[in-house]
Amino acid sequence: MWKTSAGSVTTCGMRTVCNSTSPGIAFFARTGTGVAHCPCSNMRLVSGIVPVKRMRLVGVPVGLGVDGSASNDDGAQMVAEVRQALLLQRVGFGPDAMTAREALEIATLGGAKVLNRDDIGDWCPAWRRTSCRST
Repeated sequence: MWKTSAGSVTTCGMRTVCNSTSPGIAFFARTGTGVAHCPCSNMRLVSGIVPVKRMRLVGVPVGLGVDGSASNDDGAQMVAEVRQALLLQRVGFGPDAMTAREALEIATLGGAKVLNRDDIGDWCPAWRRTSCRST
């Protein structure tokens, strides 16, 4: 799935991290490897549930994503994906596994962190005013 060379990670067709073991999660944390959590696709494919909280607690960057049409024909609805992430974490790992704020955080700042970007993912203070303006 992946290989390391001189301490860096080269992605080689990683499929899923739903059933990551503790050593695998530690490896991601040590190498700074980010994870794209795609809950709707994981449910459709019966891949399992990504242990988001465990990963984030040890420093693994986790973002939220949608898979391609082959495994997610729901039209790639990001807001629906945020909701599914929240619900799936709770059903899999208990009511404290994820809050609504954490779900929104992995969809925004988490995705930016996975991409090593500091110029995206954060909402400016004027966001509410501009997004609610009628045209």
